[in-house]
Amino acid sequence: MRNIMSDHATQGQAEHLELLKKTFDSQKPLAKLIKTETGGYLYDTGTNKILACSPETFELLNCLFSKSFETACNIFIKKHGKPKFFNTAYEIEGAIETENV
Repeated sequence: MRNIMSDHATQGQAEHLELLKKTFDSQKPLAKLIKTETGGYLYDTGTNKILACSPETFELLNCLFSKSFETACNIFIKKHGKPKFFNTAYEIEGAIETENV
């Protein structure tokens, strides 16, 4: 299996991915993904916040919640490519930091 940090990421990208890896690799966050006709949402049970997600963000989060970090990242990259993966990963990282989820 490919290692997302060494096979796909530059040094700067790898540093950004560390937060996601720490968040999703050990204990999964206390959050629930919700999909409706109008879009996808993340409900964070710890903060009681509901955040709207782009379709790609919802898809990556769904993979991260249900699979190992490496597997989820590789599935997403295979389907969407590296640029979309890193953009989506940065969106998730930004939400974790700014929304405290």
